[in-house]
Amino acid sequence: MAEIVSTDGLQLGAKPDYSAYVEYLESLGWRRSQLTLDEMNTRIVTRAGLAAAATGQVIDVRCPAGQKMSIMGTQQVQRGADARTAHALRIRLAGTSDVEISQYTKIRLTKEKTTEDIVQLARVFYADVNLTKQVITATGGQALLKDDSQWYRFKQGIELNGEEHFFVYVVAETPTGGPNLPDVAIESTHVKFALDIDMWTS
Repeated sequence: MAEIVSTDGLQLGAKPDYSAYVEYLESLGWRRSQLTLDEMNTRIVTRAGLAAAATGQVIDVRCPAGQKMSIMGTQQVQRGADARTAHALRIRLAGTSDVEISQYTKIRLTKEKTTEDIVQLARVFYADVNLTKQVITATGGQALLKDDSQWYRFKQGIELNGEEHFFVYVVAETPTGGPNLPDVAIESTHVKFALDIDMWTS
């Protein structure tokens, strides 16, 4: 049975799909707004730069107090519906010359509670979550964008309650025979993303 990663004891894992989850919250008096968050939502989104070959958080999305955020995973899509109806994440991480980090850089996605408990949501390559299928490198090249069928989507649904955070971390790594990753120092102004969510208000 599909599961929503929840923290408030509402037994959301018992809901067979996202539509049942939506009906359940609405029956409790929650009202939904369908949004795409990005770096322009500065009241709840923080971006950070990161040195080359370092590990650190580059995107912080904070759920406002008294509200909820939910992300529909592919396992919560209603039977017979297109998997692309699941919420998507797209990221672009680049340096001062607008050169993107290596496709092979590891990315960690987490949910962190107010008690500092950490839920690991996914560990992926930058190639999995980035917006472009061909990045601009230091030697040039034409950036080609992915279409919506190629955007990253979580398998399990995710729920954030008030003051919980969704973090995107870049993870330092030294592949055998390869350069230290991330191979480019990330500039905060060149951190771009789009995350589809539902925002809930009681």
